[in-house]
Amino acid sequence: MIYEGVTGDGEAPLEALRFFPVLVLSVATSIDALAVGVSLGVMGDAVLVPAAVIGLVSFAFACTGVMCGQRLEKVLGHRTEILGGAILVLIGIRILAVALMG
Repeated sequence: MIYEGVTGDGEAPLEALRFFPVLVLSVATSIDALAVGVSLGVMGDAVLVPAAVIGLVSFAFACTGVMCGQRLEKVLGHRTEILGGAILVLIGIRILAVALMG
């Protein structure tokens, strides 16, 4: 993301909206939901209410992220990719630091 933001070699905006990339992204981001579902099933808890809440919260955050991204793109232009990449790097560093420190 940072490289694409600096060089301006980003992919076409409509590329991300094709079916297969969206399907792969949704499966990749839902693996943790599968683990939660298995855990709820093993414990014998009801699944409908937690699944509905998780789905609604995920939908709300995804929509909020898209709207914020569109507004940031208008303000920052291609530098939005640099900002997004930097945020992901910082999150990764924090996760690594927490894991290494205990």
